[in-house]
Amino acid sequence: MKIKKITFTIKSLLVGLFSIISVSAFSQKTDTIRVSTIDELFEAIASNKVILMAEGNYDISKLDLDKKTNSAKMQIIDYTDDRELLISGVSNLKIIGIGKKQSKIFTTNLRVTVLSFKNCKNITIDNINAGHKGGKGEHSCQKDANVIDIYNSENFAIINSILYGSGYIGIYAVNTKKISLIKTTITECSGELLLLDNCMNTTADSCIFSKTNGGIFIRNCLNLTISNSEISENIMQAYVDDNGNALFTYLFDIAASSNIKLIKSHIESNTASYLVKNSQLLNIDSDTDLSDNKIIGNFEN
Repeated sequence: MKIKKITFTIKSLLVGLFSIISVSAFSQKTDTIRVSTIDELFEAIASNKVILMAEGNYDISKLDLDKKTNSAKMQIIDYTDDRELLISGVSNLKIIGIGKKQSKIFTTNLRVTVLSFKNCKNITIDNINAGHKGGKGEHSCQKDANVIDIYNSENFAIINSILYGSGYIGIYAVNTKKISLIKTTITECSGELLLLDNCMNTTADSCIFSKTNGGIFIRNCLNLTISNSEISENIMQAYVDDNGNALFTYLFDIAASSNIKLIKSHIESNTASYLVKNSQLLNIDSDTDLSDNKIIGNFEN
């Protein structure tokens, strides 16, 4: 009996030791790094990183993009006369402003997006102020780039942040699963607040969407909920095309989507032709306030 007991104990220890080694071998270590300049920020971007941004200004326009191409995580998109940095294939990344005020990341080039992500997973942006500060490039809706672009990604959170214009769209997201906006403001963009195409499980809670020249554009999306939020002072004037046809505008422009919800929110002081395009696709609860908007017609089916 004693021999059997000793044999069982050794076997148990070996199994336990093997389990510990296996977990350690396959676990992903997360590194934390503090940055205070734009070069330090982009050098730090990688998978399994927590980047703590000191309070201050981070001007993307000052990056030497030729020095940022040595890593697979960065790609440069070349336009006719502009270059844009794309963060690609990064997972488990947190970028957090740690000052009393939000860390400010911006570009003075109106024709490039401030932050672009592609094929990324588990990304968090927290306590950041991001946008365009004018400068290079003629300001126009047709040329202005966006504040944040998200392509083919999953689990993307923006928390306690401000995204501002004159960027064309606050957030442009395509083929992305699970976007979470929490206590975030999108304001003063020259185009839409949000443009979501083929996105799934998007939520916005306790957010402010205000003072833009466009609304919320939704295509081919499943499960979008806006709750406890304010959508206000957005102005979308109807206009006439070159053929003399009247083109109407919508605060919520929705098509080919399902389970789109507006819950306990305030929709006020907006100007548009209609509140909703394809009204049957938007579920507005009774606790949402729709008063004081300059709308020709509430719904267009």
